[in-house]
Amino acid sequence: MNGSDWREEGSATPVVAGIAALLVMFTTVLVAVGGISLAKTRLQTVADLAALGSATKVPSALLVQSEGDGAVSAACQVAADMVAPRQGTIESCTVKGGDIWLVLSHSVTAGGIPVRVEARARAGPA
Repeated sequence: MNGSDWREEGSATPVVAGIAALLVMFTTVLVAVGGISLAKTRLQTVADLAALGSATKVPSALLVQSEGDGAVSAACQVAADMVAPRQGTIESCTVKGGDIWLVLSHSVTAGGIPVRVEARARAGPA
């Protein structure tokens, strides 16, 4: 092979293979981030609904006078009943000044890596 007969046949193959690998990696990351975002949005919806459900099911007067655990446990039980079928876990449920405060969590798998998402919600009398 002298200088005039030499051609660069196949030199684009490694470049195309590299670009294809980068595109696959980028797409995988986007799908994983999208899955986490979707799980977070769904969990936030569940948290909001559970807080609102608790606030409407337990009388406001009982929540405001929540010196004992009766109102707190009633409100938290309503929240637990709403959260359980939707695959969330109640991390905390408190009653402060007539408002119900919930913190929910859920574990999702994104790209084979377990990720914990969290949502917070508050509901009470207007």
